[in-house]
Amino acid sequence: EEKLAQAEQIEQVKSAFSGLSAECRQFLLLNYFEYKDDAEIAETMNYSLEFVKVKRFRCLKKLKEILGL
Repeated sequence: EEKLAQAEQIEQVKSAFSGLSAECRQFLLLNYFEYKDDAEIAETMNYSLEFVKVKRFRCLKKLKEILGL
């Protein structure tokens, strides 16, 4: 039963993730799945560090909104 609940949560996150812009998906993938910090993301995407921090915050906020959190 716990595994079923976990699988449902994973599907909800996948669905919510697909509702994000391509740029948000890229920011979050780099940060949470490739374990890159903000400075590495800024260098990879050729953005300022400040822009990356703001954009990541906004993307996480949008993801939470989609998930209803």
